[in-house]
Amino acid sequence: MLVFDVCVLIFDGIKSHSLGLGGAKLSAYVTWTVINLGLGLICLGAALCPLATGLSEGALAAAVFAFALIRTTVDYIQGREFLFP
Repeated sequence: MLVFDVCVLIFDGIKSHSLGLGGAKLSAYVTWTVINLGLGLICLGAALCPLATGLSEGALAAAVFAFALIRTTVDYIQGREFLFP
């Protein structure tokens, strides 16, 4: 889903630029892409090898939730230039 969203943003940026419509600035989405990719990798790692972390299921769930909360906070702070609020 993340790859699809990034492809849509790139396509929309190219289309808007070529038609002179303004559109969203792709530079505003760099932080969004990085933090969502980071959270996706954390969730993937937690799903693939939960025992390798040495954490209990509850602690692992709390850690994933903490990273999601951080992602949401950074997304809110950095999202002033996003196309959609």
